[in-house]
Amino acid sequence: MARPPRRAPPPRAKVGDTDDYRIVPVVGNAPFRQVLIYPETTRKVGLGHPEVPIGMPFIDDAIENAIVNIPELQKSHGTTYVIVDRDSTDHLGQPLRVSVSMYRETNSARWTSAYFANTETEDDDE
Repeated sequence: MARPPRRAPPPRAKVGDTDDYRIVPVVGNAPFRQVLIYPETTRKVGLGHPEVPIGMPFIDDAIENAIVNIPELQKSHGTTYVIVDRDSTDHLGQPLRVSVSMYRETNSARWTSAYFANTETEDDDE
């Protein structure tokens, strides 16, 4: 039995076509100079991380400020980095983490997630 053909992925916005994304410049020391924020990522984070109230001005501003003025940058894996903003915390005191993935051979990254988490692992309590 033949497999049905795969669907082509939806078209992505091209660099320079800013109708489909927002460009946030990076002022801090990072391997990328700008971060692209796509509406579908904003929706995904809003659904996947209900602890991050996407759409509320204070959280949207905190995410953008963390990107612009990168307080702390941690290499995650491959081309993924996590920006840690210890000044923006949840009710438990966990810092805001903003994940970005770099486009290879460019000075741009795209925003992939935002969440609150401590740097300590659960094993540290034992």
